[in-house]
Amino acid sequence: MNYQQEYIRDEYVELKMPAGRDHAGQPTFLLDPNHLHIWPRHSFMLIALPNKVKPLSSDLFMLYLPD
Repeated sequence: MNYQQEYIRDEYVELKMPAGRDHAGQPTFLLDPNHLHIWPRHSFMLIALPNKVKPLSSDLFMLYLPD
């Protein structure tokens, strides 16, 4: 088997946004679970996706942009 491994200069990290609580104390989404939430900032991008257990999984992408 032949393979090649290359490291990229971009960064990636997963974050967790905890669930909120409704009036009965049950877990609930704090953002609309029927939408993809994206917050772009220059070469960064934060994305939030709903999970079945009510928190949001978040992915932070940090892209390397050469000068």
